[in-house]
Amino acid sequence: MCSMQNLRGITTLILMLSLSMACAGAPSSESDGPIAPEDILSIRQTGAPVWSPGGDQVGFSWGIGTELNFWVADASGTVPQVPGEEGLFQVTALADRGSYAIANDWTQLAYVSKNNIWRIPLDGGLPINLTQNDEEARPSGKYSNLVWSPDGTNIAFTFQHADPDQTDVGVLSTSVGEITWIADGLNDEDSPIWSPDSQQIAYQRRTADWHGYEIWVGNRDGENQRRLVTENYERGVEEFRFDGNHHWSPAGDSIVYLSSRTGYNNLWLISVVTGEPAQLTEGEWVDYSPRWSPSGDRIAFVSSRSGNLEERHIWTVDADGGDPVRISPEGFSRSPAWSRDGNHLAYLQSSATQPREIVVQEATPGSVARRLTESLPDPSLTANFVAPEAIRYPSDDGTLVPAILLRSTNETGGSRPGLLWFHGKGGINLEGWGGLPHYAFHQRLVKQGYSIVFVNWRGTHIGYGTEWERANYRDYAGGELDDVVGAAKFLEREVGVDPDRIGCWGGSYGGYMTMLTITKASEVCSAGVSLYGVSDWTTFLDQSQRKLWNVRLIAKLGEPTENTELYDRSAAIRFVDQVTSPLLILQGQDDDGVVPEQGTSLYEALTDAGKDVDYVAYIGEGHGFRHIGSVRDLYWRVEEFFQRHLIGGR
Repeated sequence: MCSMQNLRGITTLILMLSLSMACAGAPSSESDGPIAPEDILSIRQTGAPVWSPGGDQVGFSWGIGTELNFWVADASGTVPQVPGEEGLFQVTALADRGSYAIANDWTQLAYVSKNNIWRIPLDGGLPINLTQNDEEARPSGKYSNLVWSPDGTNIAFTFQHADPDQTDVGVLSTSVGEITWIADGLNDEDSPIWSPDSQQIAYQRRTADWHGYEIWVGNRDGENQRRLVTENYERGVEEFRFDGNHHWSPAGDSIVYLSSRTGYNNLWLISVVTGEPAQLTEGEWVDYSPRWSPSGDRIAFVSSRSGNLEERHIWTVDADGGDPVRISPEGFSRSPAWSRDGNHLAYLQSSATQPREIVVQEATPGSVARRLTESLPDPSLTANFVAPEAIRYPSDDGTLVPAILLRSTNETGGSRPGLLWFHGKGGINLEGWGGLPHYAFHQRLVKQGYSIVFVNWRGTHIGYGTEWERANYRDYAGGELDDVVGAAKFLEREVGVDPDRIGCWGGSYGGYMTMLTITKASEVCSAGVSLYGVSDWTTFLDQSQRKLWNVRLIAKLGEPTENTELYDRSAAIRFVDQVTSPLLILQGQDDDGVVPEQGTSLYEALTDAGKDVDYVAYIGEGHGFRHIGSVRDLYWRVEEFFQRHLIGGR
């Protein structure tokens, strides 16, 4: 069920039930046809694995939309399990899909719900609100990054203040609910981890000039805090999200973390005693998610070092150095976790036809990877999905641009349509289900005849090194727009797509890129869909409630008072007179990062100029749509919009 309100042509969707049908019907999938939207929305989303103390079970979050639960699977299983089968059972619900953590002894689980931290026994019982006793003293904001101390007496967390916009680190007593603030200064602190003896906490702090980050260590009572290491960013580098990318050694004497000081994100070790850093991995790859083995002799991590920068596999490296060894077989792998005896690794793996699933494997190269879960309602639904292809194409200025291609083999009346997808800031398009946004929906569009290029425009983070990330420094709407033009020409030249039947869409910065393409390069895309995109960076700085986002923008463009011309030429709203293609703007009404005014101001400017534009606001959604009803409606609107303007002709 949904209801609509209309104000000056703006459609506002009030989604009454997250699992309700959208205003348009949705048939089920046919054997050789496109996967149906209802089947897409029935695919379960799988979270990172965690091992039981005895090594006989693996726990993980699993669910559909916002209905997320904590499940446990038999680690010795040889056949993927679905709910209701022996060897797989639900332990507890994870309300509101907040951050959660399981105690080291697997007796309790903590999670965030309704802006509080709750604790629930895993063997049954009612949840207990741990933070309500401190409600008057607690500032307004949100908890995240929950981490149990190894001894089970405390939970470390990150707290995102509502005002001012900053993050601090605290420790919550699980017995009395008392909070001790470990780091609550003016700088942002986050990502706490515990020492093996539960006596110390390490966390990350952004530098005062916001051009780097530091790792700090202190006692769990907040005393004796000291900086271990500082990592500075080069000019034009905004920030790699280092959350979850540092881990304390079992011996307690060192921490593995990420550094980009060589131009690529590699693993480094820092001595907790001396503060002396040492490089552990090297090469022009991206390494992340390091995890020490229980014995401390090896470190598992995720890397692109197989040779294809768009792939991700699980690797291990000896803690005293040497050549890394690949563990995981073919497929897109992430989130490694060691069994308590150090003999096995559990991780998430996906492929062209398989969503993220829990996989268990002996921690040796060439060993068999056993899948424990089946997240598809019917495995045959994805049998006709095409395999993603990693490609390189020349930008309009000749620069080689990395991208992913989903190539359609379906004919559409003798003329092939195409799409360009633009990722958001901090994102990257990778090869496999786990690396491409809206993957199953894009595969549905492929079966309708669209070939799709997922553009990793210059400035893309996390994968191609510092130089590629810096390539759009002081150059928004410059080289990155050339990359869009080059992608459209690639579709025409190499895939046979009709240049008059190319559409573009994307979310966040990808929504901005869509707005920019439609306004400054309308000849490239015959239709565009912008999800919560920015239309004017100058007003964005005044409107956004995300301090970090503002700092990132200034790191790229400088201060608007000193770079007026750059801000103006990179603002889509300045070029409405050049628009010749229709635009659909989809926006979360509760978005505090890219506020709705960014979309409505462009909508009004285009409407006043007599252009073809629609705007839909989703009540209860922020920066990214979480509720099933919202996503269902989004898919219906995007598909209908492109069908009408591309397959139906320009």
